[in-house]
Amino acid sequence: MNEVEKLIDDEVNEYRKSQETKENETKEQLFTYLLAGYSLVKFKDWLEKKWDKSDRKKMKKSTAKLEKLVDEINEVVEPGETKDFFELVDYKRIEDITSDFVDDVLEYYQKRQKIAEKVPDKAEYLKEFVGTYDKYMANVPYFRNGKVYSWHTLSDYTTMIYNTNLTRAGWNRTLTDAEKTDNTLLYIPAHPYACPRCMEWQGKYYSSKKNDVYPYVGNALDGGLGHPNCKHVPTIAQTSMQMQTNTYDSPEWAEKYKTQQKIMAVERTKAKLRTDLSIYQKLGDQTQIDLCKAKIKKLNEKNRELKASL
Repeated sequence: MNEVEKLIDDEVNEYRKSQETKENETKEQLFTYLLAGYSLVKFKDWLEKKWDKSDRKKMKKSTAKLEKLVDEINEVVEPGETKDFFELVDYKRIEDITSDFVDDVLEYYQKRQKIAEKVPDKAEYLKEFVGTYDKYMANVPYFRNGKVYSWHTLSDYTTMIYNTNLTRAGWNRTLTDAEKTDNTLLYIPAHPYACPRCMEWQGKYYSSKKNDVYPYVGNALDGGLGHPNCKHVPTIAQTSMQMQTNTYDSPEWAEKYKTQQKIMAVERTKAKLRTDLSIYQKLGDQTQIDLCKAKIKKLNEKNRELKASL
């Protein structure tokens, strides 16, 4: 993974971890407050404080850091203003999704609270919803061709936006630099664990203009490069640059990509299970406590096997 892609990966992973942590903390606090019999107003106060901080400034800093690095690699001394070859997603979209999430959590709390106050055993009632809460909150739609293609959690969807904006900012910077320096030759670096949609397009030279000696870079975008979670960013091909000998596009690397995705999924599942474990401990459900511990142990073993196969 080159410097640009590593920077995007680091910034995006930091953002994802922050969002997932807040999601898990919200779930645990929801059940804790319900068990304690706290009012909706008290929970709302806690929830809004947890989610009131916008990461708009963080995204701007990440973008500025990325553009500076791209300019350095492109050997541009006087960067100038970046042209919007690709439109960035308005950060208000993330803020709207967050606002909807807060509203949904409050609605969920209110529904459970109305019944929890009437039943003789709150813990017994609440434990039935610990396992279904996450599915209920995975309610952010992702549209493709005008139809809902999939449903996502807040952390998953907002991380896609964060990643998309950083990658597009990198493309905009390189295309601006190419236009400014009148250099049409671009190179898309190859990196390990590229997804199948990107694999065939990485590690090759392209032209920023159509009908040139090298293939038009737009063909790579039409072919799958630049999808919401893509981290490939072209750079101006310098005279000292040589094509990579390993473009990581073999069937073996395709399998390694799948393995890495499984590892990431296991880690997210473990984080959710640790949250559930804490909730079940507060509810006093020993059966579920033992089950969560067993699942976490099994996932640890699975991850060790997956990592060993890379």
